[in-house]
Order: sequence, then structure tokens, then C-alpha cells
Amino acid sequence: MTEAEFLALEEKRAEWVEGEVVCMSPVSLSHALVMSWIVERMNRLIRLGRGGIVFPDSVSVRLGAGLIRVPDVSYVGVKRARILRDTYIDGPPDLVVEVVSAESRARDYRVKYAEYLSAGVQEYWIVDPLYQAVDAHRLVEEVGAGKYVPIIPVAVDGAGEGGEIRSEVLPGFVLRPEWLKQTPLPVGE
Repeated sequence: MTEAEFLALEEKRAEWVEGEVVCMSPVSLSHALVMSWIVERMNRLIRLGRGGIVFPDSVSVRLGAGLIRVPDVSYVGVKRARILRDTYIDGPPDLVVEVVSAESRARDYRVKYAEYLSAGVQEYWIVDPLYQAVDAHRLVEEVGAGKYVPIIPVAVDGAGEGGEIRSEVLPGFVLRPEWLKQTPLPVGE
């Protein structure tokens, strides 16, 4: 299948990597709950006037020639809305969140990390419900290339040991790793 044929498909739960269609399994209920919780937190900020659009894991992202991924959560700011197409995002989103599952651990931490970095995703957050961890990275430009640096948690009153991780791309979007321990996940934080 060519890239154009793949992108023309309206209903798909697959990625396209170097000419190969990679089918994706359905996610677990806990994975889906964490993903939905993150999308709702981002959408709340957008409704408050931050702007941009949040996409759940049903939208393909063309990261470059030969590479189309379906991130768990993608955010595209107002200034970059030109990359939105009818059936996919044509370029790196401003912020990508991957929720780790047992089968995606190596892909999320290594493979997608390198792909998102190479494509120019400004912030890449890895949310790991099993270990109640958030591993967030921000792109910084260096001579000739960019690299990811960790987003350092900020100590805040009421925050646990891990502190609060704050996005620069979507101001007001914060996560505290300790929230992943709560059942149900916190609504008003």
C-alpha cells in the first residue's frame, strides 16, 4: 500500500512505517481511561481560551516520508493549524502524549522517542500508569540538530515527591505523577 492510499483510508487503526501497514491492537480499559483523562484535561484548557485542538488516538500523524503514527494524544496549537488535513495531521504536532502499555514500552520509550525528536515534536510526554510515572521532554535546538531535554517537575504545595510537570506548549497543562495512583483519576486538579 502506498502512503497516499493509506492516508486516503478514513477508517483505520493502523500506522504506516516504511511502506508497511502496522495494525494496532485495541487498548486496555485502563489505558483508554488515562488517555481520555488527558484529552479532557487538555480540552478544558482549550475551552478556557488557550486555543488549539486536541486529538485522541484515532487521528494519524504524518511525521515524514515513510512514517505515519497514531499517537495516543496529539495537540496542535492555533499557529500551526495549517498542518491539519481532512483525514490526518501533516507534520509534527506541538505536543504528543503516549500512554505506555506492556506491549508498547520499548516502542514508546525508544522508537517513538527518536521518531518524534527527528520530526520536530516540541514536547513528548510518556505517561506510564503501571509505574505511576510521567516522563516529559522538551525539544531544544542545538547547532545542526535538536535534542530532547527532560521537563523538570516543579515542587508545589500539595504535590507529592514528583512535583508538577508543566507544559510550555499548552500553558496550564500540568500532570502530577501521583495523580496516576488515584482511582478515579482526579477531575478538578
